[in-house]
Order: sequence, then C-alpha cells, then structure tokens
Amino acid sequence: MSNTAIVFVVVYVVGLALAFKHPIWGLTTYMWAFYDNPQSHWWYRQLPPDFRWSLVAAGVTFIAFVIHSSSQEATGTRAKPDGPANAGEAPSLGPGFWLLALMAVWMWVQSAWAINLDTHLEGCMLFTKYLLLYFVIVRLIRTEAYLELLSWVHVAGCFLWGWILYTSNLSFRAEVVLGPGVEDSNTSGFHLVTGLAFGGFMLLGFKDKRRLLLLGMLPFIMNGIILTSSRGAVVAMAAAGISALIFAPRAKRLTVWAGAALGIVLFLRLAGSDLFWQRMNTIQVTGDETDMEESAYSRLEIAAANWQMFLDHPFGAGYRGNVELSPRYIDRKWLTEGRRAAHNTFLAVLVDMGAPGFLLLLTLLGWSLARLVALKRLDKKGLSPALGTYRGAIAAGLVAYIVAGQFGNFVTAEVSIWLLAMTAVLDSLSTAAVLPLTVSSRSTGVSDSRAAVPALRGLGAYSQRSAHLLRTTNDQMRR
Repeated sequence: MSNTAIVFVVVYVVGLALAFKHPIWGLTTYMWAFYDNPQSHWWYRQLPPDFRWSLVAAGVTFIAFVIHSSSQEATGTRAKPDGPANAGEAPSLGPGFWLLALMAVWMWVQSAWAINLDTHLEGCMLFTKYLLLYFVIVRLIRTEAYLELLSWVHVAGCFLWGWILYTSNLSFRAEVVLGPGVEDSNTSGFHLVTGLAFGGFMLLGFKDKRRLLLLGMLPFIMNGIILTSSRGAVVAMAAAGISALIFAPRAKRLTVWAGAALGIVLFLRLAGSDLFWQRMNTIQVTGDETDMEESAYSRLEIAAANWQMFLDHPFGAGYRGNVELSPRYIDRKWLTEGRRAAHNTFLAVLVDMGAPGFLLLLTLLGWSLARLVALKRLDKKGLSPALGTYRGAIAAGLVAYIVAGQFGNFVTAEVSIWLLAMTAVLDSLSTAAVLPLTVSSRSTGVSDSRAAVPALRGLGAYSQRSAHLLRTTNDQMRR
C-alpha cells in the first residue's frame, strides 16, 4: 500500500476515534473524507473496494453525537438557560430544518408513484442523510470557534481541489470527479465559488498570520474555478461578489471593495486560456438559433421539455425523474447516451418533486436569505465584524447556489446543506451576541421583561430559548 493511502487511512481512523471524545472531530473527518475522496486518486484500488468512506464517517459522527448529547444530559453539563448562549447552548434548528424534513418526507411519499423506484429510493436515502447532517451541524457548532473550524475545513478542502486541478496539467475543460456528487465541471466550479467566498471573507476578518495561509490558498481556488470553464460558475462568482458587498459588515465595507478589486485583477491574470474565453463568449443568448452556441440553444430546448414534463407530472416523477423522462420529451439530437438531465436546479426539482417540492425549495431558500437580511440589521445593534464576515460568506455562497442553479442541477449539492445549516447556526450566535448589548443599552428604560420580548422579535429571534435568556437577564438587573 502506498504511503499516501496509509496516511489517509490513519487520519481517517484517528479522526473517527476522536469523534467519541467530541463529535466535532467526526464532522471534520467526514468533510475531509468528502474532499480527499479516495475514488479521485490512483491509490483508491489499494483500499477496500466499495467502502463508503463519507457515509461511514457520517454514521460514526452521528452515533458519537448521540452518545455525547446523552452524556451531557446525564451529567448536567449542558449550558443553563441563563448562561451565555454562545458558549455551549445548542443553536435553534430553525425553520430550515423542518422545511428540509418536509422535502425528505415528501420524497418518501413519492415512492408510491416514482417512475424509477430504485433510483428514487437512493434519492430518499440521500435527502434523509442530508437532514441528519443539517441536524448534527446545527447542534454541534455552538461557538464562533467551531464555526471558524468548519469554515477552515471548507476552504482547505477547496484548496485541495484547486491544487489537484492545477497539478493535473489539463489542456481541456476539467471534467473530473473531485468528491461525492461532484463529478462534473459545473458542480466543481460552483462548489469552489463557495470556498472562495469563505476564504475571501476570512482573509478580510483575520488580523494575524492566518492571512498568509489564506493568501496562499485563494489563488489556487480561483484558478480551479477557471479550469472548470463553467459559465455558470463564473456568473455565480460575479453574483456572489455583488452579494458580498451587500452583506459585508459595515466596518469592513471599504476593505471588501478593495478585496473585490484585487480579486478581479487576480481573475484576469489567471484566466489566460483561450478555451475559457471561448466558453465565456457564449453566455449571452440572443434568441436567434443561428447566432447561439449549440450548448446554449440546447438548454432552451431542454427547459421547454422539462416544463412539459412538469405539466404531465404535477406531483413529481421521483428523484432524477427528469432524466428518466428525457427520451420521451427531448429531441434525440440533444440526448447523451439516450438521456439528458435538466440543466437547471429549479426545473429539475419541479419535475422530480412536483409543485410541493418546488414550493418547499423556494421557501427554504427564501427563509435563509430572509434570516441573513435580518442579521444584516444587527450591525446597527453592535454585532461584531467577525460574525458579520461569516454572514457575508454564507450569503455569497447561497447567492452562488441560486445563480449557478440556472446553469446546472445542484439539488443534491451537499455544500448547499452546509450553507443552510450554517445560516441557522449564525442566526443563533448573532442573536445571542447582540442580546446583552441590547439589554445593556436599555437598562434604564426597560422596566418590564414583557416590553423586551417584542424588541427581541424585531431582531428576528424566533426561539423561545432566546426570549427566556432576555427575561432572565432583566430579572438579574432588577436584583
């Protein structure tokens, strides 16, 4: 067995063993196995065949989480209601969890009429796994330090992918398998955009030597995006940059503008491939078939076909139903090996999950963006720039998901689950961080705890735990 394979197995086993000391190490091991995917390396054949590295890591992490939570309940080490919520109190799952749960339940219900039951059951299992992953992330990431750790793993993993693409000496579009579910250039490019967003905001937020590490990583991540030659990824990166300017903390606004300018310079410096610019020149669609690049025109034909699929199957055709139905609705010249997937996340959901699943997805994305907008208002309440940088990174990632989703099907892109879960985490951490400041500023004017609850709701804190914290704080001030 090669030394690289041995190192991978040792780190994997040690990480999962440490998960029983604290589940956060299981989560980081899971993410590391996701990024350093053995199937993407030549030494994969030296390892046990068909071993599900990510799935096993996810299962072990969940078991460790259950054991850890049970031990906290038994020993009473869980944070008390009147303690600082950001120092151990489990963040609220938020509506995002329940919306994702409804999507998973709806998929199981669809099993009764799914076109391809075997494929559909795989999708049901995948979404159920994502639901558990969301739950574990939200319950584990209880402090800003853990949120930073998760962000570091994400950025480091994207750097690893960027390094793999850089050292591959590709002279063509990077259609390579980088990780589970990341098997084409569009998905790779979109995923790397989210890593670039997190790395960029972390670079702006840190003031120590960690900046040097990020400065070494970010060029490789951006170069990886360029090597994918994905039009969707480039447009998503531009949209993420705009959202970064909007959601950045007020104290970092000028720094973000300067960083954006430097990012554009770096992008133009790295984007020297003729293939890249040829593909970028085909983004504009004129409506005239003779002036349109064939790939762009095919997307319009596929979109029209998917809309007809939905009209014929309003409650959904089941997971990857759009692929199964494609030979019946799409002209043979646009098919690849007899089938063609929807090149649009929202159309794919519309066909696969029907109107109920589509509405759930829109509500889920709407909730996450609404929470981030509400958290933006906390800057005036004294929210720390550090938490504000994570807000900007998450918002940029979600905007990239929505925009890139117009060019590809990312309904099962795992990074979207990470972003949604981190939205709930940041919501709880930010609300908890601002509450003491709000109470302190009103210490001479608030005489009844009931008067503070509407103010709390105005901040968008929907959890009863946060309301209890505010009432307890006011009681202590009276004493």
